[in-house]
Amino acid sequence: MNSKLSGPQLVQLKNSVVEDFDASNWRELGALTNTLEQVENHPRLLRSLSWGDDDYDGLALTFLRKMMKI
Repeated sequence: MNSKLSGPQLVQLKNSVVEDFDASNWRELGALTNTLEQVENHPRLLRSLSWGDDDYDGLALTFLRKMMKI
């Protein structure tokens, strides 16, 4: 997946993901973008999601950028 999102568009996407994604959605997106192993093996992403940790927003943004190769 290669995208040319502007900064505001990327933040809007991240906000939607943070609001709506669960672990299954992250795994599905990981499978679609060849990053499933990174999603499942990251020590914080899914844990932060399930525990509602403060660093989840930043991790979501980092992973979206990685998945979109931007």
